[in-house]
Order: sequence, then structure tokens, then C-alpha cells
Amino acid sequence: MARIAFISHAAEDAAIADELCRFLEREGIGCWIAPRDVAPGSDYASEIVDGIERCPVFVLLLSGHANRSAFVRRELERAVSKGKRIFPVRIEQVLPDRGLEL
Repeated sequence: MARIAFISHAAEDAAIADELCRFLEREGIGCWIAPRDVAPGSDYASEIVDGIERCPVFVLLLSGHANRSAFVRRELERAVSKGKRIFPVRIEQVLPDRGLEL
């Protein structure tokens, strides 16, 4: 299955991200998600960048944890710089903080 959606999430939200990934893949939408799709022994950051670049869609799991995650912020910035379609999925009643709002 071709990977269409990169799922960005805070580590604390991994269980919910995995559930979303399973749902999307059952519906025929291939996903790239860390750590599942990071090749063993590879450079983690490079794999993330490659995953974002290969997927036309970026799914942001929005939560308080995501608001505080420097990694989520970097992934989102990369997706924006590459012109990806961004779909936020709010899993808590939070708004994006100023850094993610940009």
C-alpha cells in the first residue's frame, strides 16, 4: 500500500496515533508513522524528513502534548515548507499554540 499520510504526533499520544493509523489503513490510506516506519539502525531524523517528503498529506494529531513538542513543531514546519496538505486531528479540546498556529 502506498504511503499517503504522514502522521505527526507527540510521543505521549503514540497509542492514539497508532489507532488512527490502523483506522486509515483499514480504509485504504497508507500511512507513515514513527517509530514503526523508521528503518532499524538508520538516522531517526533523516527517516522522519524522508517520510514527510514522500507523503503528500501531513496529519497533525493536535493535543496539549503536541503543542509542547519541539519535534512536532519541526515536522510541521518541514511539511509547510514542502507544500504538504495539512490535516489537523484534534484529540483534546486545545487550540494550536502560537508556534503551531503559524
